[in-house]
Amino acid sequence: MLPGIIATRSPCGGTDRVGRKAGEVDLAMRILRRRRLLIVDGDNSLPLAARLRHSVPRSISAVFHLPPSTLADRLREADRSALDGAICVARHQMPVAADAIGADRVRFIPHGVDTTWFTPAGPAARSASPTLIFAGVHRRDFALLSRIARGLRAARRDVRVIVVAPARHLPADLDARDLELHLDVDDSSLLALYRQSWALLMPILETTANNAVLEALACGLPVIITRTGGAADYVNPECGYLCTGDETQYVHAALQLFDDPGRLDLMARQARSAALLFDWNAVRQQVRQFLDAVDCRRADPLQPRQA
Repeated sequence: MLPGIIATRSPCGGTDRVGRKAGEVDLAMRILRRRRLLIVDGDNSLPLAARLRHSVPRSISAVFHLPPSTLADRLREADRSALDGAICVARHQMPVAADAIGADRVRFIPHGVDTTWFTPAGPAARSASPTLIFAGVHRRDFALLSRIARGLRAARRDVRVIVVAPARHLPADLDARDLELHLDVDDSSLLALYRQSWALLMPILETTANNAVLEALACGLPVIITRTGGAADYVNPECGYLCTGDETQYVHAALQLFDDPGRLDLMARQARSAALLFDWNAVRQQVRQFLDAVDCRRADPLQPRQA
């Protein structure tokens, strides 16, 4: 009732603003009824957690997505006592989170993917010519991508390197001469592009969890990715290549797949198997178990030593 009253009687201004205020009140009332809270955007919501600490009697946990250096800055500026638990989506985040709120309150739980939407279409759906897909813009190494594409095209003129990205976030200086750009595509088009590709190519500057990697694995694509951050938490040698060094490693890995159909098919099956470990149902169960443990710890704190 209260949000409705605010929406009809509030003197605060236009319809959009009234609607937002009503939504905020509705959210606040829902929060106060919950026995525990999980803040998914924990990196940017630590001040919110601190404010909720004074209103919510139950446990508050957060999910961290930022790489360790940036996460450390956020935690340094925050009231770290506001959190009862923290989930890291990459193992290399855990020392930073543990230092801030305690190792017993931190757990690695992988990011999830919808394996019912992102599914393989089988070898018959692959493009006739060798095709690699690169998706997204966040912390991607576009300069290295251009060099890899140039090396691949020098080795095989029939290679396609597809880039899927929002147009407004592409680097202005991107060398796209050897790239095939697909900009601002919808979900169905993205799925079709994954399914026609032979592998995911992901030169990256830094990563924790990466949606494109998870989506590609779920579609049965081997992943060729830079060995950095949390990449090894999601990609193993059975379903992909973890590369270090210059573009020649990436080119060599791709050509190995192109020249060996048996290897490609095997790694495609392993990719799908790996993705099933990250299915949202499996991840959700891990999250629930962790939050149950957080609740138990909060309900049964250690008794202080007697003098």
